[in-house]
Amino acid sequence: MPVQRTIRLASTTMIHAPGILRWAMNGFKFPRDRKRMRDVMKSWEGSGLTDKQWDGVLAGTIPHTIDGDTVVITL
Repeated sequence: MPVQRTIRLASTTMIHAPGILRWAMNGFKFPRDRKRMRDVMKSWEGSGLTDKQWDGVLAGTIPHTIDGDTVVITL
């Protein structure tokens, strides 16, 4: 049985995690912006997701949930 890994992207006083993810997912719809959106999300401290995993999150094929001001990604 594969081990599930949970990533939590917490908001700060300056950054609202669900809003940034929503913005990046919208930008990811445009092929010319995909690398840029992935790079923004990869810069999130402690995420540790690969390019392929971020592509899945941004494309919506890897689901996420919102817990208050935190984005929760389960792999």
